[in-house]
Amino acid sequence: MAIGKKFCPKETSYNLEWPETVEGSRANVTCIGEFSGTASRLCLTNGIWELPNIECVTKSIVDARISLHQVEIEIGGDFEASVESLANGTKESLNAEDIDETIKALDIATRITDKSEDVSTKDIKNVVGVFSNLLAKDSKPAWVKLEKKNNITAAAIMKQMGDFGKVASKKNNETTTISTENLVIELAKVNPFNNISFPIAEANQSKWVQESESNVFIPSNVLTDNFGVNEIVMMNAVLFRNMEELLPKNENTSSSINSFVLSISLQKPLENITHKILLNFSHLSSGYSESSCNFWDFNLNSSTDDGYWSTRGCEVVESNSKYTVCGCDHLTNFAILMNPVSHKSREILNIITIVGCSISIIALAVTIIVYMIFWKHVTSTAASKSQSVLLINMCVSLIIAYVIFVAFVEGPREKGVCTAIAALIQYFFLVVFFTMLSEGIDMAIALTLLFSARFERLPFLLLLSWVAPAVIVAISLGSTMTKGFGNGKFCWLTLENNAIWSFIVPALIIILANIICVIFIVKALLSTRRMLRENVRERLRTGARAVGILTPLLGFTWLFGVFAVNEDLVVFEYIFTISSSLQGLFIFIAYCMLNKQTVASRP
Repeated sequence: MAIGKKFCPKETSYNLEWPETVEGSRANVTCIGEFSGTASRLCLTNGIWELPNIECVTKSIVDARISLHQVEIEIGGDFEASVESLANGTKESLNAEDIDETIKALDIATRITDKSEDVSTKDIKNVVGVFSNLLAKDSKPAWVKLEKKNNITAAAIMKQMGDFGKVASKKNNETTTISTENLVIELAKVNPFNNISFPIAEANQSKWVQESESNVFIPSNVLTDNFGVNEIVMMNAVLFRNMEELLPKNENTSSSINSFVLSISLQKPLENITHKILLNFSHLSSGYSESSCNFWDFNLNSSTDDGYWSTRGCEVVESNSKYTVCGCDHLTNFAILMNPVSHKSREILNIITIVGCSISIIALAVTIIVYMIFWKHVTSTAASKSQSVLLINMCVSLIIAYVIFVAFVEGPREKGVCTAIAALIQYFFLVVFFTMLSEGIDMAIALTLLFSARFERLPFLLLLSWVAPAVIVAISLGSTMTKGFGNGKFCWLTLENNAIWSFIVPALIIILANIICVIFIVKALLSTRRMLRENVRERLRTGARAVGILTPLLGFTWLFGVFAVNEDLVVFEYIFTISSSLQGLFIFIAYCMLNKQTVASRP
């Protein structure tokens, strides 16, 4: 025993037994149990253990790699048994050393397959199973460690999978589709006169594949421009899951992967491309904006040796909050990168909504009170009575819509409750638009029909205002099977099954119809051939002015709503949030402050 020296105590940690060790020395131990390899640990000054350097690898993985090496150099081994053992050995949680050893084994398996005359479907399934196991979400800590230790990232899997796919597609004589927990692959020989579409959701595939809307489409003219008439096109395509978690992130940008990674390659690069190759990506998470179409460039200089994302040759064709369509002029590994919308921005939008809706509710309540106080004056004629009644109905429906929106639109909520809230908000907002339409129709009737005062049209207009929205909501609920009516977190119409358009389209049609009505009314009022009493003419002017002001305001509001849906740009979200939450204030200004009858009636 060294005199005056301190020792690190004997202990069992990290599933290893560490002997008593003098300070400044390193303890080396052999991995135990189902692991092989060694581990070392330095005993620091004052007898404190340093964190260990563990090189323990699962024995079954090591044995499979050794067996594959024997097959490659033709001194024994069994390829089928080796890849099956490797697939089984990688099913459990993996450490960095396991992944490193498995990557080496997969390299050998690819070389063996390349030298073989053919490859069985069973062997392909086992190799693909190994790749899938390496992409398990819980393997992220191991990948992080492997990147720090050996500068190897999950991009190595994309490259290896591509290499194996090319080799296997040559040796495989039939179309083979294999769906696993973390990837789906298709190997096929395609006629150049046929389009290529991948993946095609089938009942026997994993649920995540069936539900994914990410796919690639290569038109046949791209193939005929690059391949001979009698040439068979060998294709391998892969849809990777969890890559958004496992691939390294660039610290110099806030962009993150927000889609599955889609990979496709043919036996040779495409040179003559007259039509872009279309790739559809469904977004994995909300709260992101500004999509960019990217491919993984293995030659790009980066912090790792495996390359990084590049936008060269790709462009965004279409994008919204749910999906992005890309057009690219080459084939490789693709994904969508997006920028997260800051929590601060969301908080500001929420504050704007609450404040704006509160102002609108107060303004609408004041509008109702003003009209109630001066009810006799504002309903002195049949025309003004119908306008006033329709206005009160509009105010009541918008107050209800605002209250439901502010109080209940934010989740999380049960699906049924969220669907009901979204349907109610849609209904009451549509009532507002149909009431405006009824007012425009009412004024048009007053100007065009002889003895219109004798025509009791108000009940029919109220029926239109309250029943037509219910019909639209019922149809949209039935046609979408309630999909798109809330997502559990936000109880309003979404892009799923295009549910949002069941509100926007009727609203925009009504706005267009009202603009036509206002133009007609103004033209009629300016006509000298129409003989109307001055009080009737003035009330029609007032009504036309109110509808003429309100219709463009609401029109521009929901035009920005369309842009917010289609472009997913924060600036449109701000404009739409401000204008939509202040609709009640617009109504108060148009019908009270700019109304000569209500102004003249004040004491």
